[in-house]
Amino acid sequence: MAPPQVSRTPSPAALAMVRSDGQSSRLPEADSQNGRVELTDGTLPSKGKQRSKPLYRRLCTHANLWRAWFVVQQNGKASRSARTRAEISEFAASAPEQIHKVAYALSHSRYVFSPARGVAIPKGSGKGKRPVVMAPVPNRIVQRAILDILQSVPAISATLNRGVNFGGIAEAGVPVAIEAALRAARESTYFVRTDIKAFFVNVPREQAVALITREFDEPRFAEIVRRATITELDNVNQLGRDRDLFPLEEIGVAQGSALSPLLCNLFLDEFDRRMNARGIRCIRYIDDFILFAPSRERAMKALAGARKYLSSIGSLDCYDPVENPDKAEQGLTENGFEFLGAHIRPDGVRPSRKAIEKLFTKIDEVFETAFSMAESPREAAQKRATYVDVLQSVSLVIRGWGNSYAFCTDDRLMRDLDRKIDERLKHFRRKFFRHLDRLNAADQRRLFGVYLLDDCNKSQPIRELVRPMKTSPKDLLGKATTLGSVIGAAIGSISGALDRGIAAKGT
Repeated sequence: MAPPQVSRTPSPAALAMVRSDGQSSRLPEADSQNGRVELTDGTLPSKGKQRSKPLYRRLCTHANLWRAWFVVQQNGKASRSARTRAEISEFAASAPEQIHKVAYALSHSRYVFSPARGVAIPKGSGKGKRPVVMAPVPNRIVQRAILDILQSVPAISATLNRGVNFGGIAEAGVPVAIEAALRAARESTYFVRTDIKAFFVNVPREQAVALITREFDEPRFAEIVRRATITELDNVNQLGRDRDLFPLEEIGVAQGSALSPLLCNLFLDEFDRRMNARGIRCIRYIDDFILFAPSRERAMKALAGARKYLSSIGSLDCYDPVENPDKAEQGLTENGFEFLGAHIRPDGVRPSRKAIEKLFTKIDEVFETAFSMAESPREAAQKRATYVDVLQSVSLVIRGWGNSYAFCTDDRLMRDLDRKIDERLKHFRRKFFRHLDRLNAADQRRLFGVYLLDDCNKSQPIRELVRPMKTSPKDLLGKATTLGSVIGAAIGSISGALDRGIAAKGT
């Protein structure tokens, strides 16, 4: 059966009028003639409690998929990966048709999650690699749509919003976690900050999925949730030893999937309950957490309890601040502490030293890549490494970092960082334009980022049909006359020179 006609792209305003169940969120309107209350589709509201639409049917709605696409698109545009941005741009060019295909496949239980691409990203300073799973855009949309629906399930929503975990929560995030940590620090004397070792790759996936699917009785939706959490890569053979970093078996969840934080949060719900008791306050952000206690003794005892519980639910453990001071921290709250890339003190919050170093490392990497590509202007233009592209990439890095740390209160530090960025920009401009002066006009334009007509794709079929223009007899005569005049003038000039030379010799 052929899919029905593709629906037009909904506007953001129209989507704002749609609830997560795909129904109109407009209030019932009163009929002016008989006073009856009618729904916007012309039907009368039924008496008693209305049954909500099944979760799988909600997943298949265009409204839900479009809402998910807008989130995926926004995240993809902000990505530092040129490949990710290109994939998002390519999908956006035919988004209505693509989303319709996804909705049709889902509604007929034919949707297949395509294999993803595994990327092992070095963590820096020789600290290993982080296995990131880059899924195709349709997969990301479906995963995001599933996440939106799961977060609306009452039991799951209640678990996520206990006020002790802030990662992967719609109404939370880093700023809310920082605020909660700051408030807890003011009421406590001692802290211990740590994180769970290799958490994503050690989470028992099937056990975590079971904690989700037990909250609803829909086998069809439960099955697609399970399939959406399985990691399958199309470049396994190219990864070499890095293959073992990825969760290809029953243990582990994919870093990069929208569903992974949800799985982790539900899996650690009992951990949150246990750690927030008997005068201990635990603030958790996925695998990072910080314990606040009235004394050092109580804090270290709570840490020991955390390690014991984690080992009981799987091959999990967290870092000890004594054994791993580079991974964990302990001390008096009044002296400040680091959490989620921020340095928190009672009198203010600022980006951590490592966070600032990462910002300038990223900026320097963009400039270094530009200089390496500058030797081949044509290739630089093709790979979007021109002067204009470099400035745009640096701007994205700065804006992304600045937005991430917009909650910080040290405005003077931010102005100092801007001045240091200005110095790097001046150095880049001087070096770039010195190189530009050595190039011809065409390469200057390419490297600057202004397109050349001569670089446009040539239509070979048409060129093959066009014959070389034949020269007419009249043109040949004109050219011959002109050539004869030139030759005659040259001969006359040579003869005159010879005559003058002979005359001078005779004299």
